[in-house]
Amino acid sequence: ASACSGSGNATEKAIASFLALPEPYKNPAWQTIPFDSDRKYSAACTQDCGYIRGAAEILLPYCKFWLDQNGKSIPMSYQKRSELHEILQTAAANSSRVILQGCFPVPDFPHLKNNTPECADICFTGLWILQDEIRSEAVKAVGECHAAGIQVVMITGDNEWTAAAIARRTGILSPFWKVYLPSAQPVFG
Repeated sequence: ASACSGSGNATEKAIASFLALPEPYKNPAWQTIPFDSDRKYSAACTQDCGYIRGAAEILLPYCKFWLDQNGKSIPMSYQKRSELHEILQTAAANSSRVILQGCFPVPDFPHLKNNTPECADICFTGLWILQDEIRSEAVKAVGECHAAGIQVVMITGDNEWTAAAIARRTGILSPFWKVYLPSAQPVFG
């Protein structure tokens, strides 16, 4: 898990803090793929194992295995993927970002570097569920814009469920509106 914690962005700092990694953290990785907003994951490969962390809705379809509570790698079933997807959707609908943590064999690193995670044997190891605070001044500003007749638009890199929940919490989206989320990325692979 710590091999992906070298970028220094706010999310990585929160995860490093939770894991009680020393500050500043020295990344032991010898090969890395930095987080990219198009790819939506980062990865690192030490001599022994590869680690991947990124948007759960992007990576979950590519996970071929999962670790049970005893650390045993189990083939990913449709039922297990559905259970994890339900957790992902519930957390995202509550305006949380959901980050998937996984591992993979070292020889699969080139697949991830070439943006072909479907070719890697990714093993799901956990989810990070993070929720950013909505600043009161943001809610106030949205209200003032609406009162002035200004249409407020939100542009975000979050997944569509999280974005809709944040838009509702900030007042950008009325709680009475229905949102239809045409997912560009299949959730089940």
